[in-house]
Amino acid sequence: MQNKIEIKDDQLIVLPQGINKLASLTKKIAIPLQHVHDVSIDLNILNDSKGIRSPGTIINGYYWSGTYIKGGEKTFFNTSIFKSSATMITNS
Repeated sequence: MQNKIEIKDDQLIVLPQGINKLASLTKKIAIPLQHVHDVSIDLNILNDSKGIRSPGTIINGYYWSGTYIKGGEKTFFNTSIFKSSATMITNS
């Protein structure tokens, strides 16, 4: 599993697991539930431009993990073409 997701004390908490924690340079992300407006599955996420990596890890075309900035919006990715699951969190 790439991420563990919990809802605790009115927060959505994403905990990257194993090597993904190291690659994303992120121990955890906590988002107040009042800031969560939409949750969806995007099967085309891997085809989209991610923006500038800051910080994180990339193996271009195969693996993205960390925070990316595009158009003034910060997005956390933890996904690869080898896994059936992906995590993307956007904070504008």
